[in-house]
Amino acid sequence: FLLALFTMAVRETLDPDMWWHLRTGEYILQEGLPRQDIFSFTVPDHAWVTHEWLSQLFMWLVYQVGGLPGLIVVFAAIITLT
Repeated sequence: FLLALFTMAVRETLDPDMWWHLRTGEYILQEGLPRQDIFSFTVPDHAWVTHEWLSQLFMWLVYQVGGLPGLIVVFAAIITLT
């Protein structure tokens, strides 16, 4: 059963924000938590609460070790085990 579930969970991501999350995780690792929106062109000094900081950092670390395939496998394992 778990193998079947894992097989169904291993797929390319459809989340358009995934790259945003990865870049934010990289920034957090290098600079710490951002206080303002560092990616905004129109309102660069706007306050930003990075409420997903821990998952973004985790995603970046996994991506550094295993790339996109590693990220897909880790998230498939998380889906399978929960």
